[in-house]
Amino acid sequence: MDVADNAEFRHRLMLLAEVFDLKLAATRQALYFEALRDVPFERVVAALNQAVKTCTFFPKPAELRAFALGDDEDRAEAAWLLCRQAMRQAGAYASLAVQDPALAETILAVFGSWPQACQTDLSPEMWASTRKTWGRVYRVITGRQLVGARYLAGVCEQQNAGRLDWQRYVPVVLVAGETVRKLGPAEAEAQRQVMAAQASGFTQIAAGIDLPRVLMDDTA
Repeated sequence: MDVADNAEFRHRLMLLAEVFDLKLAATRQALYFEALRDVPFERVVAALNQAVKTCTFFPKPAELRAFALGDDEDRAEAAWLLCRQAMRQAGAYASLAVQDPALAETILAVFGSWPQACQTDLSPEMWASTRKTWGRVYRVITGRQLVGARYLAGVCEQQNAGRLDWQRYVPVVLVAGETVRKLGPAEAEAQRQVMAAQASGFTQIAAGIDLPRVLMDDTA
């Protein structure tokens, strides 16, 4: 989901709450949104619909995530494939904006940094072993129920740290839902602003104020 889905998500979440005779405070709605932010909107809708049919009590975010994403092994495999796709499309020189915090933290835990992940050269046997390690790490980190996107600096950004005049030239690739795509300069800056707002406690989202919307065209 992105910020543009926030209003519709809250509407559907409040309808679900009414089924359970529950009133949700705005702050709790915001926390649910952040907990599910990395999940494609259509899957979130399907999870809310499934909750109506199967839950006896109002579902926690982890339950909705399970409805939307399947079991832990499926999620770990999907995250691995997305990471490998980002390696091919982005490369070590680009920075990475990752909507799934567990995916980003697993990259750091397994490889050390985004450039190191891209520069890793292993035999087929060692890649298979790394894949198993990835699955174990991803499941542990997912269990922590982290929220908020992550920004992984690439080689260009690392080598030009502190040079604000050079920031607009840093290539940035967005990993959101099941897609990987390059961002233009304005989109990249919007992503940084959103992540900064999330890091400061999601106060703007909780207050119902729209954050900068990331444009959805694929132009660089």
